[in-house]
Amino acid sequence: MRNIFFAFLLLLPFYANAQTAGPGCEFTWDYADPLPANVDGFKFYLDGVETWTGAVKTVSCAAIGLDVAGTYNAYVTAYNDAGQSAASNTLTFEYVTGAPSDAPTLLRFLN
Repeated sequence: MRNIFFAFLLLLPFYANAQTAGPGCEFTWDYADPLPANVDGFKFYLDGVETWTGAVKTVSCAAIGLDVAGTYNAYVTAYNDAGQSAASNTLTFEYVTGAPSDAPTLLRFLN
């Protein structure tokens, strides 16, 4: 039981700082502007799967095919004909869709 408590304490900062995204969200990243001649563009990865390729530094959640609620890990690389750069930092986030699933309860008058 003590080990579970310590594991919870280690994970607490992760969940406390978790970011939430929803429909209409966008990702952006920093890179030289204009792009250097040896950079053809960027590859966006969601949970380790390449979901988008392009030459701009912003991409919408719709463009990467994000439409299912859940927790995801995203990163981006730069690429050219010779290969890819190392990955950016990994962004972990919760994607939420639709209306809230829980209904309010215990509606009443306050006296």
